[in-house]
Amino acid sequence: DELKKMTNQISSNDWRERYSGITQLLEFCEQSPQIIGAHSVKIFDKFLPRLQDPNSKVNLYALQVFQQIIPLLSDSLGAVLNMAVGNVAPNLSSKNKEIYQTAMDIITALMQNIDGGLLLQPLANQAQSASARSKPDLVVKVADLVRSVYSRKQKQVVLHVLPLLWHLLGATNSSGAVQGGSSSIRTATHTLVHALYSEMGQSLIEKAQSD
Repeated sequence: DELKKMTNQISSNDWRERYSGITQLLEFCEQSPQIIGAHSVKIFDKFLPRLQDPNSKVNLYALQVFQQIIPLLSDSLGAVLNMAVGNVAPNLSSKNKEIYQTAMDIITALMQNIDGGLLLQPLANQAQSASARSKPDLVVKVADLVRSVYSRKQKQVVLHVLPLLWHLLGATNSSGAVQGGSSSIRTATHTLVHALYSEMGQSLIEKAQSD
């Protein structure tokens, strides 16, 4: 009953109710992480959209709370990773420095607390579909993941990260700038190529020729 009341608050039309529901979620996670973990899909279905709440106070607060929740619930987040990354990533386009920085910190926290193999697909997919403003940050995070997981997740890297690389290279026009992007996307693409080549060596060249 308490969980139902909390999830109703989190999805209330009143921003103050939503804010209060998020506070309750944090308290639940600190006191009974196993109960939240057991109902993670149902709860995060209501909570994760708050990471893009139209009210900037709720938006920032939800991001801050999610950052605190990640280490507490790391074992239960696998089932909601796609939705989590999908709701965090757009905040990297925010002009609000605090929202942007908290979103970056969340992605770092996810990488520190969750098996990188599980994060590869959601992060690479987000990097591919992201706006020009948030794409470079996401590409660099994917490059970091490649370095940490390639030795044990080679197939996943080939499956999820190479399409991102071909997308980045294909989106580059003749002047060398990505359509709608900036020089930082070129730097990020270089970082990803370097990470992949340092792990894959000659097989990266062979994949590029055959794909």
